[in-house]
Amino acid sequence: MPKSMANYKWEVGTVFLENNHFKDAIRTYAIHAGRNMKFLKNDSKIVRVGCLGAQNKCQLSAYCSYVRSRKIWQLRKLLDVHCCTREFKINIIKAKWLSETLDRTLIENSKLKINDVRQRALRKWNTHVPISITRKARTMAADIVDGSFKEQYKRIYDYTHELLKCNPGSTIKIKVENDNDEAIFSEVLLLFKSM
Repeated sequence: MPKSMANYKWEVGTVFLENNHFKDAIRTYAIHAGRNMKFLKNDSKIVRVGCLGAQNKCQLSAYCSYVRSRKIWQLRKLLDVHCCTREFKINIIKAKWLSETLDRTLIENSKLKINDVRQRALRKWNTHVPISITRKARTMAADIVDGSFKEQYKRIYDYTHELLKCNPGSTIKIKVENDNDEAIFSEVLLLFKSM
């Protein structure tokens, strides 16, 4: 997938591993190109999408289906002709998609506010993002970031053993608190033996 899909040209025969990959590609294209698109059919065998622009008279449509023999999804039909103009409100944007684009931003700035996220979307894609989707996306992205930190804290004993292996004779004390039968890291004391 290119970084910007504003001028992306779809090709019949394009292969996707899952229908979610096709749907994410459509979302990315719609947001970058400013096209208000909608999934007209979305089931386990077919995903069909159309453009809602020009009072639902835009001709763009795409049809992707599951190829059972190859266990892939393939773009089968495409009418890549827009007769609409760029739109400010894109209904196809979802919190999950937005959260995946936010997770790096949240690592850099964990105190990012909802309105800051909306302003970034406005500057980056010239797109209005509803507060409810922004709030949900920010929560999802924060959970991803926090989850990675929690996973690292669960490995505190592995890190301790590695430190002891590299610094024989040193002392390491770890204090943990018990929360629902799960050890939560609290503090560590490191006393390295001088050589």
